[in-house]
Amino acid sequence: IIFLGFLGERYGWVPTPDEGGNGSSITEMEMMAGALGRVTEMKDRAFFYLRNPNRLLRTLPWSVQNKFRTPDEDGQNRIKILKTKILTSGLEVMSDYPARWEGAGAKGMVGGLQELGERVVTQVWGAVQTHAHWR
Repeated sequence: IIFLGFLGERYGWVPTPDEGGNGSSITEMEMMAGALGRVTEMKDRAFFYLRNPNRLLRTLPWSVQNKFRTPDEDGQNRIKILKTKILTSGLEVMSDYPARWEGAGAKGMVGGLQELGERVVTQVWGAVQTHAHWR
């Protein structure tokens, strides 16, 4: 098992208890179950990527900004706490990967991800070579 966790500035959807929630966002639950709740087992097989918040947000058109950040204070605090858990977990973290908005207005897309892509390929391939049981 290899776990990849990507995190920007949105905390994400928090399901109610009736929807199976525990007070955390789906994103945080996935990160806890996939890696943060089992750090020893996932060492060298779990990789986190935290986007540089200022680089992307500075380039976003106003019409899409709320899609890329948590608008409420509670969500902003929770994303900070989650990032701290990740940064202090002892697992590998690429913090502040660069990204920028490319294109015209709301019809653009996130770009400038070459550095991130190269890092993901290197880390995943290294984990596969280390942990795969070749037949």
